[in-house]
Amino acid sequence: MSETRRRYRGLPGALAYGLFLLAIVGVLAALAAGYLYQQTRDGSAVQFVLARVLAVGGSLALAATLCRWLAKAETDRLVSTSICRGDWAAIGALAGLFLAGSFVKEGVGGRLPGSGPQVGTPIEFVGPTLDGGEFRLADHRGSVVVVDFWATWCKPCVKSLPDLVTLAEKHKDAGLKVVGINLDYQRAALIQFLGQLPLPWPQVIFEEKDKMGWNSPLAKQFGVEAIPHILVIDKDGKLYASDVHGPDLARAVAGALGGQKPPPPAITARLFTLLVRGALLAPVGILAASLLAGAGVGLALELLVRAVVGRRSTPVGE
Repeated sequence: MSETRRRYRGLPGALAYGLFLLAIVGVLAALAAGYLYQQTRDGSAVQFVLARVLAVGGSLALAATLCRWLAKAETDRLVSTSICRGDWAAIGALAGLFLAGSFVKEGVGGRLPGSGPQVGTPIEFVGPTLDGGEFRLADHRGSVVVVDFWATWCKPCVKSLPDLVTLAEKHKDAGLKVVGINLDYQRAALIQFLGQLPLPWPQVIFEEKDKMGWNSPLAKQFGVEAIPHILVIDKDGKLYASDVHGPDLARAVAGALGGQKPPPPAITARLFTLLVRGALLAPVGILAASLLAGAGVGLALELLVRAVVGRRSTPVGE
């Protein structure tokens, strides 16, 4: 590759790459915000998501700019299938998201208090139901209870409902109970949905606007950061499994009904929780610092590997 084709080099080239990434993030943030507003009509939720996406994207763009500049990257294209010098920092930045999430788990900042109850913790909650009644978990001691945090605007939540109906019907005679904790921002949306797809279990939803959606006191109590989020409560009223879906949910229900010990949480579930906490809940300062620190470690490792291996070409594999 001739030297004249190296259009993106030095600080100007790194800045061009960073601004390109920031532009992509801006478009994605706008699309996400538009979709969320269409589904929820909640301006505060849209502002929150927009701000978080821009904070993550802006930090990543800054990290990419600094790392390409420090690595003295040279490339003929702004976007290429080849890996340029400094791009290993992206892996480090991803690790930085997990680092930011670990701070939230320890109670540093975050939009929601704490990280939710641990398996084996006694669970108590009370909430108003859509039909004007009240659901008390304590009234269902001796039964296994599945608690489904969901919303009608959440497509994965809606997609999982038929399987949950099947599971409830299968274990009905064994005493399995199900309750939905709805996180819609409008009661009318839930009423309309249930008119089209009735669900055979109570729906807990708060009437006050400041307690609907992600502001639900129960979502905060259980540290719900993404939906669908399903809990399994055993016959003694203790948390048996948290954030389980599909086959894992079926196994957890069967285990709780059979009196088996709760299984350890899957490593993938724990990593996903850290990722979500880092992206959505970590304070902006901690988020930016974690991403930059992770990117810096990734860059240092890349330069070390290149020095040891002796690879001198700019794009890897060229």
